[in-house]
Amino acid sequence: MFAKLDGMLPVRRRRFLAIAAAFVAHSLGSVAHASNPPRIGWLWSGRSANNPNEVRGLQQGLKDLGYIEGKNIIIDYRFGEGSEDRMNDFAAELVGLQPDVLVVIGPPALVALIKTGTTIPIVAGTGDLDKFITSLARPGGTITGQQDWVGNLSGKRLQLLKEAIPSLRQVGLVTNPKFDTGESVQVEQVAASLGLVLRTFPAGVADEIKPTIVGLKKDGVEAMIYDMTPPLFAYQREVAELALNLKLPTISEQPEFAEEGGLISYGASVFDSAYREAYFVDRILKGAKPADLPVEHPTKFELFINVKTANALGLTVPESLLIQADRLIE
Repeated sequence: MFAKLDGMLPVRRRRFLAIAAAFVAHSLGSVAHASNPPRIGWLWSGRSANNPNEVRGLQQGLKDLGYIEGKNIIIDYRFGEGSEDRMNDFAAELVGLQPDVLVVIGPPALVALIKTGTTIPIVAGTGDLDKFITSLARPGGTITGQQDWVGNLSGKRLQLLKEAIPSLRQVGLVTNPKFDTGESVQVEQVAASLGLVLRTFPAGVADEIKPTIVGLKKDGVEAMIYDMTPPLFAYQREVAELALNLKLPTISEQPEFAEEGGLISYGASVFDSAYREAYFVDRILKGAKPADLPVEHPTKFELFINVKTANALGLTVPESLLIQADRLIE
């Protein structure tokens, strides 16, 4: 009996030691993970003020997937504040931090990161993402994310503007031609079908925005489509205020525009798009390759109407349009 037990002890001892070793390794791994949580580098040429939807959406998406910023994930934010020139420096700075994933919004930020030659996985949200990957279904490299250009939304915005102002005859489109995705041609076709005269006014840098808008008003333009091409999207508040002062009804893409005093905004939900970026981050952190993650398109679109601005402009927005709105700002 004793001899049998003595023969079994070494086996039990080895099993115990193996279990203990595995426990210690797991514990050490947990400590290491806690002390070295995954890191995200976040780059956007927009503004940092007022915790924009682009930030809040990503934060909420990560939180719902179990990532708590400052606890089990680190995010390094860099904002261009409307200046394309700052993107290269910020891109190099973020790459130098060696994050696990880079999240970027807009063409300037993506191009700046590509210039660094980094091989860090990139989750991008931009209208021309297809230019930087092999295909939407199989990106094939280190970049994936969302392509937020989904067709002729500028044409849809023109239709909404016409519905809001039935007497409308002449419309101005303010855009940066450097980032034209082809919508300008399509919106011209919509204008022709509506019997409208559409005139395009280029604004490629921040200093051109105000004189361009003032000039188009003097030229007899009755309403404006304000395109969210870089760097124009960084000046929504200023443009909304200027348009109101000029008594110029204006429609744009992002909800912040209507919230800041613009007449109408219509486009993909910025918050939802940013929220979805967290899905890509999570997949990559768990071992997926960007090359194998199909690019997505936005699925939620929002119509905001600023009734207060309409009243200030002396406009009565038709009930047929008001009932379509996801939000009325009063």
